[in-house]
Amino acid sequence: MKRDVAALLMVSALCVATCVATCAAADAATGIAGICASLPDGAAVRVVLRDGAETEGRVAGWDGAVLLLMTEDGGTAACAEVDMISLWKRESHAKGGAKVGAVTGGIVGCLGAAMLAVLIDAMDNYGDGGSHDGTDDQHGDDVMQLVVTGTSAGAVLGALLGGTAGSALPDWKLLWTRPGIPAALRSAAVQRRLRSGGLEVLIGSASARRWPQDDGLAFAGRWRAKLSPRVWTALEVARHDVDAYEPVSMDLGGSTPGGDVACWQAGVLLQANLALGEVRPYVVGGLGEYWWRENFLGGSWGGGLEAAIDPRTVVRLEYRRHGNLQRLAGADPTLESMMVGVAMTW
Repeated sequence: MKRDVAALLMVSALCVATCVATCAAADAATGIAGICASLPDGAAVRVVLRDGAETEGRVAGWDGAVLLLMTEDGGTAACAEVDMISLWKRESHAKGGAKVGAVTGGIVGCLGAAMLAVLIDAMDNYGDGGSHDGTDDQHGDDVMQLVVTGTSAGAVLGALLGGTAGSALPDWKLLWTRPGIPAALRSAAVQRRLRSGGLEVLIGSASARRWPQDDGLAFAGRWRAKLSPRVWTALEVARHDVDAYEPVSMDLGGSTPGGDVACWQAGVLLQANLALGEVRPYVVGGLGEYWWRENFLGGSWGGGLEAAIDPRTVVRLEYRRHGNLQRLAGADPTLESMMVGVAMTW
């Protein structure tokens, strides 16, 4: 009996030892390989090598021994597994920003709609002496619909703005590090070559095509976020000082000076680069709210040329045409702008 128990214990110990050894060997053999194989094409990563060099780029392939990256300038870099000491992946704050923006926008939209409902109700009471003539139920339905619409619109707009702003903020996550490497080497200060966002200022001139006038000053500010190697998005606030003329009746002929008319614009734009490298032509389109003689939903389209003068600085020349999508004004308030800008990226 004792001999059987001893044999059983010995067999169990051998099984456990075999499993541990097998698992350790599998981890040692497939740890970094498994991580690299699981990275999707286009994922933004940072690799630190044994010689202290570091590379950032987007995954372009893994052959079992070499991780191929596409760098910011459109070139490629090959990182051998035997030379790696740490591997990082860049995460985005887009989801968190969208959640915060949706909640904030929903609250603001709800409060704004409620205040508007109170104002409308006060105006109705003032106009009819406080009597609704049996329309209280309908009035309550209208208020509820207004609040729901305001809350929904605020949440959608807030999510869009928050997601765009959050996607420009990088968050590097350590995926793997080689055992036995000092922490100071694994997390050495890395020059971030892969751009994810930036702040930009632009200045130039603007004109309103449908009115005879001189060009006016135009300037803008942008918060930029990179969505892919070729696609950027940005939140934009701009002002166009247009020296416009008011059209008058055909019986009188001509036009009368209207003076400087400032057109404020706030919205989102999308930029698609037509090439990679140090100099990049691109096309751009935008959507946003415009405050001019009439407040309206407007759109814009155009193109330009941007160039990287160092790893963190980009300059651009851009033309855009802006139009009224709602056609609320008496004349179509089409604008044209030509601006130069500089962006600090990270």
